[in-house]
Amino acid sequence: MAVAAGVPPIQFGVHEYRTGSADGARADFEKMVAQLAAATTPNVRMIAANPGDWGVDAFAGDLGGAITVWQSKYFMPVTTTSHSQQIRDSLSHALKSAAGAVSGTMRS
Repeated sequence: MAVAAGVPPIQFGVHEYRTGSADGARADFEKMVAQLAAATTPNVRMIAANPGDWGVDAFAGDLGGAITVWQSKYFMPVTTTSHSQQIRDSLSHALKSAAGAVSGTMRS
């Protein structure tokens, strides 16, 4: 995607600047992702971080039926190979958990 001349790129570091910490930046980024999702999808709800939440940060729909899920990962200042693996593992875990829920063998 091209950026017009004179338009600065998105600076995700602003999340840490705004909150004063890396942990605060992650929470701020997660909130931004949910707000962006809500701008295009009705009734988006955030889920508080909790073991067993399948890595779901926000969702729209009915947990007993069809849902759309958003996961957010905030790695600054770079995304390393290890981070990329964490992203793949998180997505895989969420998909396996959802498949287990559909078949009646829910896992956390």
